[in-house]
Amino acid sequence: MAYFQEIASDLFVISFINKFKNDENEFSNRMNKVLLLYDIKKAFSILQYVVAYKVVKLESIKKILNTYIENLLSFDEKFGSASN
Repeated sequence: MAYFQEIASDLFVISFINKFKNDENEFSNRMNKVLLLYDIKKAFSILQYVVAYKVVKLESIKKILNTYIENLLSFDEKFGSASN
């Protein structure tokens, strides 16, 4: 619980959630950008919080994570893997 209290005290996380929680499409679009362009730890904190407190539908979170994985795979294809 202390972890979620820490997340709940993060003003960026709370303002992000409050701003987009009523529009799941907008939340998904913005969350995908946060995952790709922002601090990954903070992005996953947002996702954990919204799942734990049922802020958005779980199906929306699955779509966000699938999009994130697809983006990572496309970056790997585009730029080659680190092992090359």
